[in-house]
Amino acid sequence: MSSLAAYPYTARAVFALTLCLLAGAQTAVRAQSCTDCPPTSNMLISEFRFGVGSTAPNADLDEYIELYNNTDAPLTVTTSDGSEGWALVAADGQTRFVVPAGTIIPVRGHYLGVNSAGYSLVNYGGTGTTAGDATYTTDIPLISGVALFNTANPANFTLANRLDAVGASSVPFLYRENGLTTLPVSSGSTNYFHSRSLATGLPRDTGDNENDFVLVSPNPDFGAIMGTPGPENLASPVQRNLQIKASSIDPGSPASCTNAILACERVRDTTPNPGNFSTFGTLSIRRRFTNHTGQAVTRLRFRVVDITTSVGGTGVPAGTADLRLLSSPDISVFTSGGGTLDVRGLTREEPPAQPNGGGLNTSLSASTVILALPLAAGASIDVHFLLGVQQTGVFGFLVNVEALPAPVNPAPQRLPRKRLAPLEAVKERHTNHELAERGSN
Repeated sequence: MSSLAAYPYTARAVFALTLCLLAGAQTAVRAQSCTDCPPTSNMLISEFRFGVGSTAPNADLDEYIELYNNTDAPLTVTTSDGSEGWALVAADGQTRFVVPAGTIIPVRGHYLGVNSAGYSLVNYGGTGTTAGDATYTTDIPLISGVALFNTANPANFTLANRLDAVGASSVPFLYRENGLTTLPVSSGSTNYFHSRSLATGLPRDTGDNENDFVLVSPNPDFGAIMGTPGPENLASPVQRNLQIKASSIDPGSPASCTNAILACERVRDTTPNPGNFSTFGTLSIRRRFTNHTGQAVTRLRFRVVDITTSVGGTGVPAGTADLRLLSSPDISVFTSGGGTLDVRGLTREEPPAQPNGGGLNTSLSASTVILALPLAAGASIDVHFLLGVQQTGVFGFLVNVEALPAPVNPAPQRLPRKRLAPLEAVKERHTNHELAERGSN
């Protein structure tokens, strides 16, 4: 049978903007230019949480605001009025923190402000690795807004000096761009945050908060998609999609199979394991990532930027897969040439706890790539992504590659507002039949 309707699975899985599994054609390479995209800001608010929406002690103070260098050069904080830096201001008009003048934010890097009275994610990705670059202690209400200004002088907190803003549609316009309507509702079991969509690999910035941001929670509820917060600071890995490329672990092996010890690109195991978010088994996706950065990579991880998974209040539509990201073990597989290949497992990064498995914005660490054992320039690592299948159907799964060290530019500068740079997208397509054989119930 070859009819699309006859199969419970088709596939769309993108790795590092370089790999896309779709039904029906051969490999193609194309350049995507964003000539029709609106101008985008140099510095964006990329992820935030105004308390966790919980009744737990200090939960309302478990806050952070993540800023993002939306350029391809290091960004130096400068002011034209002699003030101390760039202020992050809440909708009550009060400054929560200032990014000091002279701060250099790496290419595609982040700056993190946290409420030190309640912030709980300092150990996300490793002990002490996600501490705030700046701190504050005054609560930002759950339904509020914030704006980033290119000055720290309150007299100059105007639209002309605003770099970015995000907030509920009910707050003053200075602290939102049109405004969010999908908002958290306080609950004792939820852990909300908002994240910019990264489905193209770069943050979406259309000037409309509701279009640009997604409401996410490890316990999807009240319209939130399932996923996990992943705040990043000046020292965090940065997106390296164009320099760390994906390829097949063994081009001679079948693209799909059901035998986990073969070097197939993907393996569908239908063995049910409801206790591990795999009611309809698992899907293992294997890829080789090659370091083309010209530097030794000392930290490597992958961030989920799009996934078909549970959405609170609506569930998952019939015909759409509900996937849960799992940690995967190291495995050894047989290649088409008769040899063996070591494929490294990936570990879901915590905190927070992920009681329903991983989802949007969840990150996976390649724990064998560390400062003492870096991935040399030109070297490769074979890894596998393991997805629990809670419901069968059409699925999407996209990740960004993040790595350290960040790119080096000898002449850091603040860039003018610009359109998004062209992105490279390599699409590898497979017939529906290859995957559908693994996805039938």
